[in-house]
Amino acid sequence: MFVFCIIMGLLMVGGGAACMASPVATYFQTGYVVGAMVLAYGIVGFVRAFNGLAHPLEGIVSLAAIILGTAFFFRPGTVEAFDAVMLYVLAGWTCAQGLFEAIVAVRTRDVRRYWVLGLLSGLLGIALGVYTFVHPMVAAITLGWLIGLYFIEDGVSLITLALTAKKVRDELLG
Repeated sequence: MFVFCIIMGLLMVGGGAACMASPVATYFQTGYVVGAMVLAYGIVGFVRAFNGLAHPLEGIVSLAAIILGTAFFFRPGTVEAFDAVMLYVLAGWTCAQGLFEAIVAVRTRDVRRYWVLGLLSGLLGIALGVYTFVHPMVAAITLGWLIGLYFIEDGVSLITLALTAKKVRDELLG
């Protein structure tokens, strides 16, 4: 798991740099990426519910996700409509993730050697979310930068978490 987290963190940092290099392309492609993610979530959730590994309600929600994810690709205007509201969804998500990350960093400071980086990462996430709420039109133009920064900070956070988890595991086992 340690190696997987390091690789994912590095990929997120590289992906964030690519988003920042081409922010306009990032903005226009984000809807398709989210559509693919919703479709994949729906398929996995439906299979889990069908096999009895999840609550039947998850199967219903997953079916709705399959329909929505399919609409992203085959219904004209769906991606454009999503792009119109995506800024506010992203702002709320970024604020919530940043708050959670900051709380976890502070609460685990006795165990995490790099807890300050987690705290700074969380505060950056909150700041990006608030900025997007306050300036949605400016954020629409700079969405690639915001997503790129978010990927970079999340990648760095994942790397520091993996290094900390490895240290804790080594201390517990050895």
